[in-house]
Amino acid sequence: MWTNFVYWLRLFEIYVLFIQLIKQTVSDMMAFLSLYLVIMVMLSSVMYTVNMNRAADKDSLYDEEIFSSSYSNVLFSQYIQSLGEFNLDNFSKATESDSGIDWTFFIASTLFVNLVIFNMLIAIMGDTFDRVFENKK
Repeated sequence: MWTNFVYWLRLFEIYVLFIQLIKQTVSDMMAFLSLYLVIMVMLSSVMYTVNMNRAADKDSLYDEEIFSSSYSNVLFSQYIQSLGEFNLDNFSKATESDSGIDWTFFIASTLFVNLVIFNMLIAIMGDTFDRVFENKK
């Protein structure tokens, strides 16, 4: 019903440009979304491996109570991390012997996803915005 309502808004000239902008932005983001999914799976695999190699007495790096599958949990945790929600409670302390790998991975994944990938998304959306407004009547 709501998609039909938005489609119906094309009848009014004031909304035509914005509806074209939404359609073109979603279309242009498809390649980005597939790349984002691959990156999330890649980073989740690394986090899953790091977590499996931790000592048995340590808690998990990610919340294991969301889904029944542990890989689904780590994938969801990586997605939440990409949005800026960090759970650092179970990361190693500076006095522990294995404190480097989990923090190195956390900082690298945070910088890569939050800065590089999302700035690429902003550039894609800016290019789409310019292209749609260039064809404005």
